[in-house]
Amino acid sequence: PKLQEALKFSEPGAVYWSLLACCSFASEADSLKDDVREQLENHDELVRMQAAVFLAILNAEQPQPHLMKILKETEDPIINLNVLNNVVYLRDTLGYEFTIKSEDVTAQNGEVKRRLEYLTK
Repeated sequence: PKLQEALKFSEPGAVYWSLLACCSFASEADSLKDDVREQLENHDELVRMQAAVFLAILNAEQPQPHLMKILKETEDPIINLNVLNNVVYLRDTLGYEFTIKSEDVTAQNGEVKRRLEYLTK
């Protein structure tokens, strides 16, 4: 119940950390997936990212469209690095397929470029 309450907070940071906790609990937090699905429309990119990751862990939603949208729209390379790090986890650990080209990622810095190199090998 406390995680469910925290998912309703208006503060993006609190929701983000609640979603991280959901990811840690994985299938034990399955009952929260409808609440988490609502966060896919959140205004905060990190909240949307973590919601997509949690739902992907449960095989409840394909993460690609949600994560690719963030990569295309955000102007912050740090957010894109976070997204790409999660893409690596989803691809290398859970087997999700991603096709990401450099032009798909609007905001880039050195770390983002290195992560893109890894993903395109």
